[in-house]
Amino acid sequence: MVETATRLDNPEPLSPPRRRPITSIALALVVGVGLGYLGWVLTSPGGSLLAPTLIVLGIGLALAGSSWVVAYFTPSRKDLWIFALTCAILSLFAGAWTFWFSLPTAMWSDSGASQQAQNALVKLSREPTNSSGVPINHCWTIETGAIGPLQAPYEECAVATKVTGKAFTDVTFTSIDSPHRSIQYTNSGAMAFYDTCYRHLVGQWWMTTWDQSGLGSCPIGYQFHGGP
Repeated sequence: MVETATRLDNPEPLSPPRRRPITSIALALVVGVGLGYLGWVLTSPGGSLLAPTLIVLGIGLALAGSSWVVAYFTPSRKDLWIFALTCAILSLFAGAWTFWFSLPTAMWSDSGASQQAQNALVKLSREPTNSSGVPINHCWTIETGAIGPLQAPYEECAVATKVTGKAFTDVTFTSIDSPHRSIQYTNSGAMAFYDTCYRHLVGQWWMTTWDQSGLGSCPIGYQFHGGP
């Protein structure tokens, strides 16, 4: 009995419960999703890929860096360190998403885009032709809607030719506001883009921008295909 009383009178001190970094990680995930969305809206077909990527990386890494500095002056610094580290890692992923995957994903997610391109080729086949058999009308202005990441108004132009018995088809969607930027649906691959800066998106979809220098100097992330 005495021994029991002693134990009750002198209980062993309890260790403080461990703090789980769930809140810090959750907040960092929110930041990561926000950066990913920012990368989604900043990129445009035929536009710069580097500038939106640097913006996303700059915001994310600046937030991570400032959190790391604040942690040095905070007693409970572990949560801030976890937030800063997680935020930095997610910023790198958001930058990669912006540069490599945001536009292809926007094109892939438009389930009706390929059908719209096929409809343009059908429309082309029904147009009247000139004396050489070439359709008189092959471009149409689209006032509403969107094709992948390209918002209306845009011009839709269809071309169908045969070379050595093989059919080549190409439908180009060009921004009215930025006529040097286009999305193209083609079965010719990179061979369709002579003297043009191009980048593959997904499937038969590509995006292009003009080489305004004429020297094959394309924006970072684009390739150049010289003339035949």
